[in-house]
Amino acid sequence: MERLVVLHEYEERESTLFKEKMESYSEVILSSEQGLELTPEAVKEYEMVFIISKARELPPHWRLEQIMAHTPVILILSTALPDLITFIGMFEVMERVDAVYSSDGSEQAKLYRKALLYIEEHLGNNELTLDMLASFLCISTSYCSRIFQKYGGKGFREYVMERRIQLAKSLLEGGSSVTEVCLAVGYGDLTHFTRTFRRLIGMNPSVYRTAHQRKTV
Repeated sequence: MERLVVLHEYEERESTLFKEKMESYSEVILSSEQGLELTPEAVKEYEMVFIISKARELPPHWRLEQIMAHTPVILILSTALPDLITFIGMFEVMERVDAVYSSDGSEQAKLYRKALLYIEEHLGNNELTLDMLASFLCISTSYCSRIFQKYGGKGFREYVMERRIQLAKSLLEGGSSVTEVCLAVGYGDLTHFTRTFRRLIGMNPSVYRTAHQRKTV
């Protein structure tokens, strides 16, 4: 069984990047595709259904209550394209979390799982710190740091920095401006963001954005 992502009110051209990046994690379909009927029978083979919509409301003929009685459903409404791209990161983390959890069901593994999801939800907060994470998990900062080293092979700061730059790449590929991306991934200073991006990727974010756009023309 796999996950199903339904994109509602998105055009094909808008969803291309999302579908390319998500194909290894789940099946992605557009609500505009001919013959889509969201019913319990249509989604019974999936372990989870994500419905992402530009609109505030979903079609009344979709039998959501009946679907939710049998299959976990996550609704994300009023979602702009940059948010759609950001959503990819959550799936990447979920895959990593599932891998850890399936091989190690210890209390430490559970804490690491919670930590990754918490970080993903707060990447845009430029005040995200190890202290914040440790407080959320109700453990000491030193213990939190040891868990990261054990399961991730790197420290908290390094992990957050890499995740932010990974997210920045996706947003730049989607056409967001460098300034928008800088703020979206939790950097309050454009110079710091540019310097970090160049150190990890080998080029300035503006150059990366232009290079990608040329590839897609």
